[in-house]
Amino acid sequence: MYKKNKRIGPILITIGVVLFGLMMIGFMTWASNEESIPLPLYLYFVLPMIAVIIGIILALRERLNEIEKGEDNVAAKY
Repeated sequence: MYKKNKRIGPILITIGVVLFGLMMIGFMTWASNEESIPLPLYLYFVLPMIAVIIGIILALRERLNEIEKGEDNVAAKY
């Protein structure tokens, strides 16, 4: 039960960041359909959001592994 409670926060934050990233990508895609945006400019705004989404998912996976192993409070010692 204790481990389950510690997982809720990281999962909710990850969902929020991923949804925000997808909304930004959707907005840029919509805007590029409304008015022509050069591809390099489109990629300049979309690729970092994709990188953030991938990074936050990888960080969540690592955090959940730490919680499973019982290393959730290791950083609190420092």
